[in-house]
Amino acid sequence: MKPILTLLWCIIAMISLSTSAQAQFWNKVKSHAADVVNGKIDDAVNGGKDGETEKSTKATETQKAAIQVQTPFDFRAGSEVIFEDNFEQDAVGKFPHGWKTNASGSVVTVPGVSGRWFLLDDEATYKLDSLLSMPQDFTIEFDIFASADQASDLSTVYFGFTRDNSVSSYLDGVGIAGAALYYMNDDQYYTASSDVDKHHFGSFNLVNTLNNPLHVSIAVKGTHMKMYLGRTRILDAEMFQPGSRKYFFCSSSLRYEHGAKVMIGNVKIAKG
Repeated sequence: MKPILTLLWCIIAMISLSTSAQAQFWNKVKSHAADVVNGKIDDAVNGGKDGETEKSTKATETQKAAIQVQTPFDFRAGSEVIFEDNFEQDAVGKFPHGWKTNASGSVVTVPGVSGRWFLLDDEATYKLDSLLSMPQDFTIEFDIFASADQASDLSTVYFGFTRDNSVSSYLDGVGIAGAALYYMNDDQYYTASSDVDKHHFGSFNLVNTLNNPLHVSIAVKGTHMKMYLGRTRILDAEMFQPGSRKYFFCSSSLRYEHGAKVMIGNVKIAKG
């Protein structure tokens, strides 16, 4: 009888132990599942796992640390001035000495802005009233003052060099080499050379230059020309055939609307 009782107690103990082990196993499974679910919820709330968050942070830091490259302003004016005009010697309201055109123009003052300015008629081309062909190496500087309520009140201003000094008609282009400022497009310019067949469109914020002088600098070394708007270089290329004659010109906007005007000032040409 005792052996039978002992066997029964062993069976009951094994069943109890098995039930307890199963309970512990399932408790562990439930606990692990809860940890997984809670972990995914935490990842969703915190934006991902720690490793992914760290990668995202590093990527953001890398993007913020991007290097801003600026074109250096390396313009150097020529050493020998061969022409200079700030229009101070001309009477206000008169056409300035030393210039010629196919239309008209006059010397003016601008409220709040120092100096005198040469007001350009619409559809007019201007050149120096002398046979001053540019030397082999030279620089030319001048200011453009575009006065307007909005850029679309103007069209295009041209300047550059031609093969002759004629002003028989309006020149609505860049000559043999030069630039066009498309004010009506807000931020577009064009540089080109018919001498060597080169053309380029670029962006420059012309809107921000309205009602303030925009300084233009040009440096020519033989056949090579550099050009700057303010301190931004917009051209650095071979633009002339060897021996090309070069006469400076400036052409005003084709149209002025709502009282808009274009003026130039502080013209200086230097050799070397």
